[in-house]
Amino acid sequence: PEDRDVTLRGARELRKGRRVVEFENRFRTRAGLYRWLAWRVYFDPDAGLVYGVVRDVDERKRVDHMREEFISVSHELRTPLTSIRGALGLLAGGVAGELPPQARNLLEIAANNSERLVRLINDILDIEKVESGALGFRLEPLDLASVLREALEVNAVYARYYEVALCAVRSEPGVFVMGDPDRLQQVLANLLSNAAKFSLRGGTVEVEMVRAEGRVRISVTDHGPGIPEPFRSRVFERFAQADHMIGRHDRGTGLGLSISKAIVERHGGRIWFESEPGVRTTFSFDLPVSEVPG
Repeated sequence: PEDRDVTLRGARELRKGRRVVEFENRFRTRAGLYRWLAWRVYFDPDAGLVYGVVRDVDERKRVDHMREEFISVSHELRTPLTSIRGALGLLAGGVAGELPPQARNLLEIAANNSERLVRLINDILDIEKVESGALGFRLEPLDLASVLREALEVNAVYARYYEVALCAVRSEPGVFVMGDPDRLQQVLANLLSNAAKFSLRGGTVEVEMVRAEGRVRISVTDHGPGIPEPFRSRVFERFAQADHMIGRHDRGTGLGLSISKAIVERHGGRIWFESEPGVRTTFSFDLPVSEVPG
């Protein structure tokens, strides 16, 4: 009964001369259960006939409902998790006084895991924004070398956790792009953290910035095991993770590269990778160069 109006509205549109009408409604089955149906109805005025194609979309509707509930729960989790992360950070910083070594070790474990949870929640909410087209951007002229330098400084601590060094082998100051500084930092954090995580202990992640033909490219190279051939077509898919990271502690969310691809493309750029197993893997993205402000 709740879907009768939308169904009748479709019929009225056909009577008014509209050639194609689409709508969704629920029909009761013989078992007494309702299932969602998607209709696409055509009117042929020459033959005086109406043709309808109907698809059972009940499973899609069920999955969409589950997804909405999941996103809602993620929103509710973010605030308390952020508070927990902040409190643990303050304790680790000594705000409550010096802690005994055993307590400090437990505190660091809790802080690291709370950080992973917050990252997971943020990635889930970001990928939902990507899919809905609601991922916000605040574009402004940016000196890309400064953005890169900040990213290297911020992510150096994460790299040291894996006993890996971040090294800028080439940079070009004074190259401006129109970009969102926070979103570009998000892309660089994803690429740098992945490179550190996939590097061998004691290794170096090399970062290069090159300008050519009205575009600027940033490349992040690690010398780890490389990307397996069967996995390469899925690298930028959601929740995609290769299975060759045995022994690593942080497997990530599998959303970072998918989100990074969406961000780079919204900036008018593209992102890609090249991998030679056991030698090097390089993730690169390019952006259009903007005029120097002023």
